Amino acid sequence: MANISYTSDAPCGPLLLSTGSVDATGSYVFEVNPQAVEKGGGRVSEYWQVGAGTYTMYSVWNPTAQPKDLMITIFFEPGGVYRYPLHLEANASVMISMLELVRKGDEDAEGHMIPANTRMGSLKIAGTSPDIRDLVTFVVSAGIAQFCGNPCPTGSQGASGGTGTVIKAQITAARVASDVISTPLGPTSLSGTFNLWLRGSGVSDWYAVQSASRSGASYNDSFNLSTSTPAGNYATIYASWATPNLDVITTYNYTMDSLGKTHHSQYNTPYESQCSGSQVTAYIITNLSQCYGSVKTTTLKSDFSSQVTTNGTGASLRWNIVKAINATSCIGAGGAPSGANSSNTFVQVSSITGACNLTPTTSTVAAYHHACSQQIFIAHYGQPGTIKTVVDECPRCSTDPPHYDNYSTSQACSAFAVGDLPPTGYFETVLSPQ
Repeated sequence: MANISYTSDAPCGPLLLSTGSVDATGSYVFEVNPQAVEKGGGRVSEYWQVGAGTYTMYSVWNPTAQPKDLMITIFFEPGGVYRYPLHLEANASVMISMLELVRKGDEDAEGHMIPANTRMGSLKIAGTSPDIRDLVTFVVSAGIAQFCGNPCPTGSQGASGGTGTVIKAQITAARVASDVISTPLGPTSLSGTFNLWLRGSGVSDWYAVQSASRSGASYNDSFNLSTSTPAGNYATIYASWATPNLDVITTYNYTMDSLGKTHHSQYNTPYESQCSGSQVTAYIITNLSQCYGSVKTTTLKSDFSSQVTTNGTGASLRWNIVKAINATSCIGAGGAPSGANSSNTFVQVSSITGACNLTPTTSTVAAYHHACSQQIFIAHYGQPGTIKTVVDECPRCSTDPPHYDNYSTSQACSAFAVGDLPPTGYFETVLSPQ
């Protein structure tokens, strides 16, 4: 970046000036308005923006022989203010990228942050003195870098870095269940720093996915999910490519509801054959539609009876699959024989089903306050991860949310004999993966 100053003794009016910004090749990029060097109380930019295909940059120059201390004040909706000091040595200048300020998410001295979803605002640059009579000399120029959004219109796939050159940084596809974000960069003759990150609706909902030096080519990046991925509702993927010619940024609308570090335990169907308790009296309803009109008195092992009452369904030795009466439509029905109650009465059923009346498999889970048929993606349980479906209720999952119980086909008397999902029991988990 260079700054040029000159003086003229021509009368006001005859002199017409025009200046512009050029890239590394000398090609014109955007207009820069020439300004008079004079003392003032400050400068105000009524509008800056990030996103929607553009982002605003400012050049601040100290044209004097003495150092200057300035205060940058950024205003954004709704009612936000962000301040930071700027020190310029004699004849020094600096570029301010609104994109970088929003992207960094740093706190100012008063603990304020610019939210990640901020798209526009205004800016004021002034001296640090509280006395408005203390004038300061500096020059501010603003420019707008334009980039192509997603998808790109035909014939305009990036930002122009000079006549005949189109620089592109696109996101063409993203799918967390496949763990891939596709980003073509071009042309192949250029290289620069590439960054990929996810942004959400909250101030803290951002996650850096990739940062690397790259030449123009097509890339497939991982979401890089782990148990340290911040929980949050992500809505946008950003990609930037800083080439010597131009910094290009693009966005891709993509929803990802990350639960962050999630406990994954396992449960199984209790099998009476694996139990060792003494025999106790039990009542078996053999026809669900008749309830107590088709009840049989029998015995079951005590530990099996307790496990089925607690967990809903079990495999008995003599009655095949039985379900606790509390988990059926017969709960509260009249005509119960003397001695029958909710802890010793069961309904004979044709198959093992969960609270959603769906058959649990190794591809299903139970959840507290379950949402039937909701899908989750368990990152790195398998590669790149595993999608499972909610079919059952998990009361114990309420104690340490987020927590899911994964169904196991292991045969044991206890419904929780298997332990946590290997190897650690904790995985980054995404709701309703796309």
